[in-house]
Amino acid sequence: RDRSPSRGLGDVYKRQKKTFVKQLGRLISTMYPQIAALEYHQHEHDEVVIIRHQDGYIRRVDVTGDDLPDTFDDVVACVRRRDCDA
Repeated sequence: RDRSPSRGLGDVYKRQKKTFVKQLGRLISTMYPQIAALEYHQHEHDEVVIIRHQDGYIRRVDVTGDDLPDTFDDVVACVRRRDCDA
C-alpha cells in the first residue's frame, strides 16, 4: 500500500500550468522576438505570469484561477499590447 502523502488536484493543476507557461514562452518568443521569456509564479493566493522583454521591460499578468485556455488568452492578449499590467 502506498503511504506517501496524497497530492491534491490543485497541486497537479498548478504543475500543469507551470509546464504550460514554459512551453507557451517558447512559442511566443518565436512569434514575438521582443519577448525574452515567460515565467509562472505561484504565491499563497495568486498566480501570475511574468513577461520579460528583450529590452528589460517586464509585465505581469494575473492568471489566478484561470484554466489553461484562459491563461493562454490572457498572456497572448498582454503580449500584443504594452499596457496590460494586471
